[in-house]
Amino acid sequence: MDVFVCAGCEAVLSAPVARVALPVHARQRWGHSLMPVLMESGTYAVDPEPGGPAGAAVLAPGDLRGTVLLPAPEGWWDPRWAAAVGAALAGVVALSGGRPVAVEPGPLAVTLGRAVDALLPPGPPGRTVVLAGPGLPVPEGPRALALVPVHPRTGEVWPCPGGVDGVPLDAAVWLHVAQGPDELPHPAAGRMPAGVHRDEPLPLRPLTLFRADLDVFLRTLSRLPAFHEPWLRRIHEEVRGRGYAGAPF
Repeated sequence: MDVFVCAGCEAVLSAPVARVALPVHARQRWGHSLMPVLMESGTYAVDPEPGGPAGAAVLAPGDLRGTVLLPAPEGWWDPRWAAAVGAALAGVVALSGGRPVAVEPGPLAVTLGRAVDALLPPGPPGRTVVLAGPGLPVPEGPRALALVPVHPRTGEVWPCPGGVDGVPLDAAVWLHVAQGPDELPHPAAGRMPAGVHRDEPLPLRPLTLFRADLDVFLRTLSRLPAFHEPWLRRIHEEVRGRGYAGAPF
C-alpha cells in the first residue's frame, strides 16, 4: 500500500492506496452524461503515456486527505446560474403585466437587464426589479418587483412586506448578487515568505454575455397562474419559436 504526501512539507494527502493499471476509459468523454468515478476506493493509477503529464496519478475522491478541489474554470457562466435566472426571469415577466420594467443597476442588470428589455416593450417603466431579503432594505410601494431568496432546503420563499410582489431566486445566486462582484486581485505589499507557494488560479472572466436558460424560462412561464393571459402566451410562443439561436436573451 502507498500513501501520497506533499513533496514540500510531507503532509499526508491520501489514505493508504494500492496501485493498479490505469483504466482504458480514463480519457473517455460522453457529452454531458454522468459517468461513475474513475478509480475504485483504495486504488490509484499512474498515467504511463509519455505524452501526458509526467507522473500524473489518479485516485478516488474519497481517498484524498487534507485537500481542496481547485477546478479549472473555462470562463463560462455557471449553467446553474442560467437556470436560476431563467426561472426568476419568468416571474418578472409574468408580474410585469406586459408593461415596461426597469432593472436596478449593478449585478441585477448584468443578469436580467438585457432579457427584460428584449421581452417587454420600451417606454417609461411601470415597475422596478430590486433585490430584497436578509440584510437589505425593505422595498417600498407596489411598483417594486423584489427578487427574494429561496431557502435551499425547505424551498420556503423569503416573505415580502404587504403590497410588494416577490419573485423567488435561488439562494446561492441571490447571495452572490446581493454581495456584489468580487474585487479584482491586486498585488500585495512586500514579498511572499520563503517556502510559501500560491496555487489558487486567478478568476476568469466569462467569455460571453450572460444568458438565462431558455428551457427553464419557458417551462416556468407556462406553469405560472398568469399564463392564461394572451400577452404572456404570446411572449412564450415567440421565444419558443425562435429557439436558442434567436432567443432575445
